[in-house]
Amino acid sequence: MTQFSPSSLLLVTAKLDSANPHDQLEDLNQALGNGKLGRTALIEFPQFKTGTLSSLLTLSETLAKQDPAVTSAVQKTVDTIRSLTSANAAPSAAAGASSSSSSSSSSRPVDDRSSPLSQHLVLDDGRPYLSYLISEDGAGSGGAHDRWQWNRAKYRVDGRSLDDIVEALVKEVASIENAQRNKSQQYAVVKGQVTTALRKKTGNLSMRSLADVVSASDFASTNGSEYLKTILVAVPKNLVKEWESSYERLTQMVVPRSATKLAQDDEFALYSVTLFRRVKDEFAQKAREKKFIVRDFTYDEEAIEKQKRDLEALVVEEKDMWADLLRLSRINFSELFQVLVHLKVVRAYVESVLRYGLPAAYFGAVIKPEPKQLDKLLSTLGTFLVPEHERKRNKKHGASSKGGDDDAAALGEYATLMESEYHEYVVFEIEQVDSKDE
Repeated sequence: MTQFSPSSLLLVTAKLDSANPHDQLEDLNQALGNGKLGRTALIEFPQFKTGTLSSLLTLSETLAKQDPAVTSAVQKTVDTIRSLTSANAAPSAAAGASSSSSSSSSSRPVDDRSSPLSQHLVLDDGRPYLSYLISEDGAGSGGAHDRWQWNRAKYRVDGRSLDDIVEALVKEVASIENAQRNKSQQYAVVKGQVTTALRKKTGNLSMRSLADVVSASDFASTNGSEYLKTILVAVPKNLVKEWESSYERLTQMVVPRSATKLAQDDEFALYSVTLFRRVKDEFAQKAREKKFIVRDFTYDEEAIEKQKRDLEALVVEEKDMWADLLRLSRINFSELFQVLVHLKVVRAYVESVLRYGLPAAYFGAVIKPEPKQLDKLLSTLGTFLVPEHERKRNKKHGASSKGGDDDAAALGEYATLMESEYHEYVVFEIEQVDSKDE
C-alpha cells in the first residue's frame, strides 16, 4: 500500500489552522492515538522568501534530485562507519589462510575494533541522531523540548532566496564528501599495505614467509661456506617418508643425513638440507618432479629485522589512520544528517506553497511510526491533514480530468506536472539509516 519504509520518519505539512502550532500538534497527537500509531514532534518553518511560482517549480525539480543525492551521501558515510566498526574491521590475512598451528596466531586481526553501529551514529553532543528531530523518551507530547529549529547561525535565512539556501546546503555536502573521500582513500592504501604484509605471514609452509619460522642457527653449519648451502624444502605430509628415504639420491653432492625437520603444519613439513651450491638448481628440479617444494629463501637477519620494524610501524600508522577516519566519519555523519533535514524542510516548504498556496503559513510535524502501524497511520493523516471539503474536491478532481479548472488555470503550463505528482497532503520520508542493523 505504501512506498515508505516502516522504520522511516515522516515529515508532513498542512495549512496552519491555529495561531499556536503546538495546539495543532496536540490535535495530531490525539488523532494518532497519543502514540499508538506514532510519536510526533513539531517542525516550524522559518520566514523564507517564497519567490515566484516559476522559481518554486524549478526548485521543486532541483530538490527532487538533490534529496536522494544527499540521502546517498549520508548512507555512504554510515557504510564507512559500519565497515570500520564491524567484527572484521582490522586488517587481517585470515582470508585464504590455512588452519595450521604455525600460522594461526598470524591470521588474527591486528586488534578487535567491533562496536555497535548505533554507538557512532550520534550528534555532536553524543545524543542518538534521531533525537535531532524527535525525542527518544517515547512521550510524543509535542512540548517545547520536542521542537526542531532551523539553524539560523549556520544557514542564514534573512535576505536569502530559497535557491541560495539550497545552493549553500548542496555546497556543504560536496565539501564534506570530498574530505571523506580523500581520507577514506588514504586509509585504504595503508590498510592494503598492512593486509598484504600480514598475508605473507599466513598460509601453509609451501607459500608463507619463513622469516618467523626459521632462525640463524638453522643455517649456521653452512654460513660463510664457499661450496655448501643450506636450503629449505616444504614436503607434503603424505610424502614425508618418501622424502626421508630419497632426498640424498635426488642428485649427487647432497650431504648425507643432513635433512632436519624445522616445522610442520596441517599440510606440509619444512626441512632443511645441505648440499653443494653447484647442484642447487638440479636438486630443485628433481624435487619438484616428486612434489617436494624448494623454497626460495635466503636468511638475512638484518633484512628480517627491518621487515619486522617496517611492519610494526605500518600497523601503528594504520591504526592511527583508522581512528582518524572513524572520528571524521562520525563528525561528517552528524553534519550530513543535519544538512539532509534542512534540505527536507526546504523541500516540504516549497511543496506546501505549491500545494496549499499563500499565505505561507504552514504546520509541519515529524512522525515516527509505530511498528506495523504505517498503513493505518497514513490513512489517519489523510483524514487529519486534509479538510473534508478538500478531500471531496480531490476525489472529484481524480474522477474527472475536467475538474479543478481554477487550479489548472493558476498553474498554467505546469498544471500537468503538478497533477502527476499530486498527493492529498505533503509528506516526505526521512530514512532511518541504521534500520538494517536492528
